[in-house]
Parts: sequence; C-alpha cells; structure tokens
Amino acid sequence: MKFYKHPTTIEGYNAHRTLYKALDKKEKRQYKKAKFFGFIGKIVSLLTVCLCMVVAIQVSNLIRPFADGVFFYILNGIIKFLFRVCCFIVSLILSVLVALPLWNMGAKHQKEQKDILRFKATEHLRTAYKLTEPCLVTKCYECLNDAKFNLHDVCVFFVGDELRITTNLLHGFFNPVNDLGCYMFSKDEVTVTMIPYKETVAAKLACSEITFILGQRAYKFIKKNFTKLQGASTMTIPGTHLMKLQPAPFAAIQSGHKTLELRLNDGKRQKIKVGDTIVFTQTETGETLRAAVSDIRKYPDFEAMYGVEDPIAMGYSEGETADPKDMSQYYTEDEIKRYGTLAIEIKKIEA
Repeated sequence: MKFYKHPTTIEGYNAHRTLYKALDKKEKRQYKKAKFFGFIGKIVSLLTVCLCMVVAIQVSNLIRPFADGVFFYILNGIIKFLFRVCCFIVSLILSVLVALPLWNMGAKHQKEQKDILRFKATEHLRTAYKLTEPCLVTKCYECLNDAKFNLHDVCVFFVGDELRITTNLLHGFFNPVNDLGCYMFSKDEVTVTMIPYKETVAAKLACSEITFILGQRAYKFIKKNFTKLQGASTMTIPGTHLMKLQPAPFAAIQSGHKTLELRLNDGKRQKIKVGDTIVFTQTETGETLRAAVSDIRKYPDFEAMYGVEDPIAMGYSEGETADPKDMSQYYTEDEIKRYGTLAIEIKKIEA
C-alpha cells in the first residue's frame, strides 16, 4: 500500500477568482450572464413592488370617510392602512412571480459555472493522482486508521494494476482541506468482501494497514475491473450472495442451530460456490448476518433431500417432524421440478 498527498497551492476564496481567470471566453460569458439575470431579476422585483405601492397609495387616497366626526376619520385611516398593507403583501408576491423566471435562468447558469469552476479547481489533483475511467463515486461509511475519510464521497479507480481511492474529484471542490490524499493498492495485497454494516450491506476493502467500508456498489465494481487486469487471478475475491430470511430461520442461523439453508437450484443459486459468503437479511427488521458456504449438495426435490439430510441442521427442533411439504410455502411444485433443490451447508461468520 502507498499513500500520496499533493501539496496544494490554491487556497480558500482565492481559488474562485484564480479559476475564473482560467475560464475561456464562452465560459466567462455564461458566468456573466448568470450574474446579469440575477441582477435584472432583483431590479424587476423592486420596480414591481414600487409600482404596486404607488398605485395602492393613489387608490387609497380616493377613500373618504363615511361621515363627519373623529370616529369616522380614525376608521378611514385604519381602512387605508390595512389596504396599503394588503397591497404591499400582494406586490411582494407579484414581484416574486414576475422575477422568478429571470432568477431561475440566472441560477441555472450560475450552477453550471460553479460546477465548471469546482471541476477546474481539482484538475491538478486529477493529474497528480492519475484519475482515469472507469471510476466509481461511492460513499465511504468508515475508514479504519484514517478517520478523515469517514462519511466522505470517494472515487474508486484503477491505474495499471493498482486500485486507488481518493476523495470525490469528479464533482470537484474549492477548499483544499477536502483533498484527503490518495491510497494505492496492488492487486495482491487487498481483499474485497461484502459485510453487514449497521442496517445495510457494505463492501469491505482491506489490507494489513488500512480498511475502507464502502457502499455496496464498490464490491461489484472492484471485482469486475480487477478481474479484467492481466494477472489479476492472483487476487482472490470470494463471491458474496444476498438472501432474505424470515425471522425464525434467521434466528436459528444466528444461534448456530441451523447449518443448512434449503433453496431452489435456480440461476441465482447456481452461482454459489464453496468458499463464498452469503449475507442474510431478516425480512422484518433488516438485520443482517454473514455465513460461509462449506458445502453444496444437489437433490431433485425436497423429498429426496429430507430423506438424507439432518432435520436439526435444517432448523427443526428436537422431536419436531420434518416434512418436505413445509417448503411449499416458499416454492411451487412446478418450480421444484424445473430447478431441483440445494442443501447449502453454512457456518456463521462472527462479526
């Protein structure tokens, strides 16, 4: 494992001004256009309010007391005041409606230019860390031994036969503090597995010095791209399979009582091999656990299986009758005849 952090020279707000100078003519026009629409929107909004209030004052001056006397004079003043307040509120709403298209247009251009500037701000880092495609942006839930990566979006990519992880450079940033450096792993010193993590499933990328807990998309991405590399067979990535379980069998596996998982031998299950890992998710609580596959035995149907396998290992209690018809609540007869069945021998992996 290697680690490199580029000595950043762009600092704070100056990055924004420096990068603006680096924009080409077209990009600068877009940036100025964004400010122009925002400014015109404010002017239009202010003029709308002023115009509405001038009209409101003129109209309110036409209101006369209903009769002579102090009471009617005061009443007339209150009516004028309330009328002007209502007109002011209406003018504010009207000014926003009139100026909104201009503000939206300005905000759109401004966002586009800020995205360009953020991207340009990290150009030196993309060059230094050799960021290339394919690249995956995913969440780093936790990084053991380097807490600054915790809860950050990170880029996972490949350079030659190395896997690299750095902060999210695809979307860029201005603040140099966001540059977390770049970790580089060779294919023979890192392992990638799927693990339960809190209420979800995550990809665990680990070597002897550091461990990253990443979004589960990282597992398939790393496995797929490392496999394509020449000589990548030296890196062992055990298969990980996701399965759901009802509360009772989940608890039985969790306690160590159930060591056989019974399934159809369908397309999904045909991918399971000895040495792979199964991540079980409890259907009601979302709780997860991992189990290693130690053996796989095929049968034409559950009746044949029940005649050979140990009922206790299947999850039945001592003295309870093991009936293959119990599986009809999960699978139809047609499905069983079509695919056949599997007895997957498992061993719970302690967290």
